[in-house]
Amino acid sequence: MLRQDNQAGLDSRALLVVKDGKIVAESYADGFRAGTPIIGWSMGKSLTSILLGNLAFKQKIQVEQSHLFDAWLEDERRNITLQSLLQMTSGLAFDETYIQGTDATRMLFLQPSASGYALAKSAEHEVDRHFMYSSGTTNILMRLASETLGGQQALIDYFYLQVAKPLGLSHTIFEVDAEGMFVGSSYIFASARDWARMGLLMLEQGKINNQRILSQEWVVAAQTPNNSDNEPRYGYQFWLNSGSNELRWPSLPVGSFAMSGSKNQRVMMIPSHNTVVVRLGWSSHYPINENVAKILATLE
Repeated sequence: MLRQDNQAGLDSRALLVVKDGKIVAESYADGFRAGTPIIGWSMGKSLTSILLGNLAFKQKIQVEQSHLFDAWLEDERRNITLQSLLQMTSGLAFDETYIQGTDATRMLFLQPSASGYALAKSAEHEVDRHFMYSSGTTNILMRLASETLGGQQALIDYFYLQVAKPLGLSHTIFEVDAEGMFVGSSYIFASARDWARMGLLMLEQGKINNQRILSQEWVVAAQTPNNSDNEPRYGYQFWLNSGSNELRWPSLPVGSFAMSGSKNQRVMMIPSHNTVVVRLGWSSHYPINENVAKILATLE
């Protein structure tokens, strides 16, 4: 499949399949190996969710909490909850289009503080009524984690000791902005095996290597559709197959969900098959629905 991808100009760099907790298929393009960190772009949003989920498991935060930042207390933003941010239904204005001068490009490439830029955005929609995909929202989540723990260095220490180490993320690099804050929306490099470990954590109901990192309740909530009027097929920074009348990946089981990044980076989790599929590459279009369906059929 990887060879066929690249003959077709799809530039797949890594394909990996985990079944029942074990690697059953793995292939890399020239120049890439099992330990090569590859940028996941917005797949980092799901790792940010895992970090927040661990904070909730340790009872340091609650998804229902509001009045999250001092800067929000004097206007309607005080009603935004942690869950609203996780589900991208905060109502905050943000232009996610990737062209010169938009919020997304300005935040990622020009601003010294990604989270500070996003935090200053005004409310555009009623809380919990409108889904709007926003990298700024994820960086606000990271800022909340930092303030909860006591600053950027405390956040870095916490992530590596409480999340990366028990998960076994030995080939993962989480980059910071000029302020020293993790850019949780976009700047995580990890090997295909490390990306698979993150997916496996979700399949294993929050446990890996006999250690619990997330509560079972969080894992279920992460896969639960949001209550927006326009796009319910999004959980806690994970894309969902179901939640509306149309499946996102019609050839895949209803309960499938994914970590997803620009240029068609994917960690597909298929609970009904106890399977994780990782695809890393650089393609504007990629047949993830069809290829994962072929992989599942082969496993059958």
